[in-house]
Amino acid sequence: MHMHLLSGLSEESARELSRYRFHTAYAVCKKTKKGDEVLYLSLFKDSALRFKSAIPAAILNANGRSVANPNYFVKELRLCL
Repeated sequence: MHMHLLSGLSEESARELSRYRFHTAYAVCKKTKKGDEVLYLSLFKDSALRFKSAIPAAILNANGRSVANPNYFVKELRLCL
């Protein structure tokens, strides 16, 4: 199985994820000049969102309010065999 969205994901990891019939995975990504960098991969959306919220740079202070940094986001990935 070839993962187009996560180029660094090994074939062994893709087989392991597919073996348990998880059809969706969630990746916490950071925008870079060369594309997106995956910081965390999870099978559960809530753990991916918790990881993202724990990153200090993912929250910006604008006019005295905390707002989400658009450079950090959670991407939903479909696992296909």
